[in-house]
Amino acid sequence: MIRETFERAVRTFLNCWPFKPFVIELFSGDRILVTQVETARLHGALVHHVCPPFENQLFDHVGVCQVLDVPPDVDLPARNQR
Repeated sequence: MIRETFERAVRTFLNCWPFKPFVIELFSGDRILVTQVETARLHGALVHHVCPPFENQLFDHVGVCQVLDVPPDVDLPARNQR
């Protein structure tokens, strides 16, 4: 994904009010579900995501295929689930 497009998409999702969960899909096929705004930070073209149980994920625009809304019919994990 182009760096500027990636940054704009992630920033838009993180700044959405009220916050809505979103998915970052990597070229590897992995999908990263961001369910809370506090779990992800954008640092230029680098995203730092903390997912339960406190696992850190770092990735940049190069490995990202797309950034998507979560469909409304998808059951999300409960908040603070451990």
